[in-house]
Amino acid sequence: MFSLPSIIMMIFTSIYGVVDGFFVSNFVGKTPFAAVNYIMPVLMILGAVGFMFGTGGSAIVASTMGAGTVKKQSGVFH
Repeated sequence: MFSLPSIIMMIFTSIYGVVDGFFVSNFVGKTPFAAVNYIMPVLMILGAVGFMFGTGGSAIVASTMGAGTVKKQSGVFH
C-alpha cells in the first residue's frame, strides 16, 4: 500500500512518454523524434534515481514518525 503513489507516478510518467513521442513524431518530424529517443533513457535513469530517493526518504520519515522520534525525523533530509 505504501508503494502505490510511486506506482501511479511511474504509470503517468510512462503515459507521458508515449504521448510526447506521438506528438513529436507527428508534428515536428523524424529527426527530433530520434533525438528524443536518444536522450529519453538518460532522463528515465535520472528519474528512477529520483523516485528511489524520494520513496526511500519518505519510508524513513514514516518509520521515524511511527517511532515518535521528532528530532531524528526533522533531520532525515539534511
